[in-house]
Amino acid sequence: MRAKQTYMGRKAQHPADLPPCGGDARQGRGGYGDGTPFAGMAAALPSHPPLPPLAPSSPQGGRSEGVRRAVAPSLSAFKRAALIVGLIMLFLLWAVLLPFADRSSFSVHMIAHMGVVAGAAPLIAIGLSGTRFDFIAGRGWLTPLTASLVELFAVWAWHVPAMRALSETSAFFAAAEQAVFLGAGLALWLSCLGGAADGREERRLSGTFGLLFTSMHMTLLGALLSLSPRPLYGEGEVTCFGVTLTAAADQQAGGVVMLMVGAAVYLAGGVALLARTLNGGAPEALGRRDSR
Repeated sequence: MRAKQTYMGRKAQHPADLPPCGGDARQGRGGYGDGTPFAGMAAALPSHPPLPPLAPSSPQGGRSEGVRRAVAPSLSAFKRAALIVGLIMLFLLWAVLLPFADRSSFSVHMIAHMGVVAGAAPLIAIGLSGTRFDFIAGRGWLTPLTASLVELFAVWAWHVPAMRALSETSAFFAAAEQAVFLGAGLALWLSCLGGAADGREERRLSGTFGLLFTSMHMTLLGALLSLSPRPLYGEGEVTCFGVTLTAAADQQAGGVVMLMVGAAVYLAGGVALLARTLNGGAPEALGRRDSR
């Protein structure tokens, strides 16, 4: 009974009289009671380097930013490949096809023409777009519709019978014709691709109309040449890749080439630009959704 009372008496002592939790404060081994940290436990715990700070999130979402960084190297490689292929195609047309083929053949002329404006020009424009060689950048007056009108004038002017005769008989006029075709084609495709990075999104929709308008006037000219009741470019027979054709058949074959290649390429380009315009807000919407 006395032991019980002694225990109760000790339990009833004031908390200030009790020794501090975790050991003697005078020996530096105190705990939370006197505000001294557990020196022994802190020394026993392994030390870890501080975690690196988190990267600031992009306002459009981290996922969309990562996608852009991953796509950038592949896009640059694609542009370089397009430029190389376009230059090779241009070399084959100017250094192999035109010098060694029958220059009086309208089909040969149309193959070279479509190869320049609908083959080499768009590939070279893809490679030059946004670089220091992009001569469309900074020229706001050269819109896709303006460039399409320039190409309309260039194509129809060089298919006037008198101009075709000059191109067939003079090397100077033949070189001038090809230079005009390449310049007009590059101006159109670069303006449709948007020039430099600034204003690219704004020009994409107008580029759609520019390419579709070019496809329309290419289709019209090709149809007129194919359905013409008489030959417009000389008489007699010509040779096209070893095949002998009359002047009428040669002209019809050239018109079909313009219909199948030129009109189709410009139509496909216009549809592709329209699809990119309609899907232009998808990455931004994805980034906003991920940021939530």
